[in-house]
Amino acid sequence: MPMRRWHLSGKAQWNCTRNTANQIFTIVEGSGVSMVEGREFHWSVGDMIAVPSWYGHSHTVHEDAVMLRVSDEPLMRMLDWFRVGAGWDEA
Repeated sequence: MPMRRWHLSGKAQWNCTRNTANQIFTIVEGSGVSMVEGREFHWSVGDMIAVPSWYGHSHTVHEDAVMLRVSDEPLMRMLDWFRVGAGWDEA
């Protein structure tokens, strides 16, 4: 599974598009809070956040942060199962 590195500047907010890929975020630097399907998770260095398929999610950074994201999106695309939907705050 490919891994992507995200650098988010302090006070940034990242609203993610709902999709059919499962995702795992690992916090390498910084701290913040994530909303996953309406539940709030505070995180800092060393924490992991799992986002199941089709769960809405967003991330807000308290200080500069680096997150690594691993996803099964390439497999979903290969099987033609990958879909993108409305933003996380929409039904």
